[in-house]
Amino acid sequence: MGSLTPDHIWGETLSLLRGQTTKETYAAVLQKTRLVAANGRYTIETPTEFVKSWLENRFTLPISRALGTVLDQPLEPDLLTFVVRDYMEPIDYSPDGDTVEDEGDGFYVCYREFILRGYARKFGPTWG
Repeated sequence: MGSLTPDHIWGETLSLLRGQTTKETYAAVLQKTRLVAANGRYTIETPTEFVKSWLENRFTLPISRALGTVLDQPLEPDLLTFVVRDYMEPIDYSPDGDTVEDEGDGFYVCYREFILRGYARKFGPTWG
C-alpha cells in the first residue's frame, strides 16, 4: 500500500465501482462512503444504517474486488467492515452556495435550518 492515504485508496476504488452500478445507485449508496481504516482490515464508513445494510448484503464482493485491484493484492470480503458514521457532515443549504460550517458548539448553521448532531429541525418558509 505504500504511502497511499485511505482517502486516495477509496477514491480509486470508487472510480472502479462507478462503472459497475447506475449513476443513481452510485449517488445514493457509494458516493457518501469513506474508507476510514486500511491496516489489513478495511473499515468503510456509511452515512446511514440503510446504506450500511445495502452494501453488506449486495456489494461486499464488488467492493473487495475493486479495493484489491487498487491495492494490487487479492482481498477477501470478510476483511471489510461497514460502520455507520456517528456524526453529521456539514450540509450546504445556503442559497448562495457557501459551505456550512460547524460553529464549534455542536451546531451547524445553515439557511432556515439548524442541525444539532443527530437531529434536524426545519423551519417553515415564514421563518427568517
